[in-house]
Amino acid sequence: MRLKPGEDATTATVSQIRRLVAGLPASEVAPTFVFDAGYDPIALGAELADIHAQVVVRISPQRVFHHDPGLWPAGTPGRPLRHGARFALSEPETWTAPDAKLHTHDARYGTVKVSAWRGLHPRLRSKRRWKGSGLPIVRGTVVRVDVERLPRPPGHVKKTLWLWWSGPGEVDLELCWRAYLRRFDIEHSFRFLKSPGKWDFGEKCRSGRP
Repeated sequence: MRLKPGEDATTATVSQIRRLVAGLPASEVAPTFVFDAGYDPIALGAELADIHAQVVVRISPQRVFHHDPGLWPAGTPGRPLRHGARFALSEPETWTAPDAKLHTHDARYGTVKVSAWRGLHPRLRSKRRWKGSGLPIVRGTVVRVDVERLPRPPGHVKKTLWLWWSGPGEVDLELCWRAYLRRFDIEHSFRFLKSPGKWDFGEKCRSGRP
């Protein structure tokens, strides 16, 4: 759908997901919705918490999350802490041991290593979506994907992929990383199809050319 002037992208996305999930047949497996870095992963996780759906969103490697704080000792003065130890994606020294790991092999990417940390949350600020309301603690799973190589010509820099997952149950790491890369391929197909003069899909089909 095309957004109307002034329409919020996150609100429109949440509305679309709710309509779609409501029309799907009942299933134990929650459907997975995959988004690129332009979407707000925390807002999607918060507003879809009551929906039987999984959300996978690419996140910036500069983001910082937090563990839950430890127990607040009885009788300690002051307000209990809301945020525990930092988990900065760009600072490996802040990483704790992963809660889940996956090592696999792919014909295009070679050896693939996937690590996941559950129950992390960002420090929200009282502005934009969260302005004027009590700031919630929105927990999710941070996923790190590292591949041996990229299926591209030499010269491209291999970067670590970071994802945010939220949904019912536990994250399926195999599904998580493959779903995002599948979305990446589909998105580039849309770009070609929407570019007039660069890729006349209909003309190629009519002419019989591949």
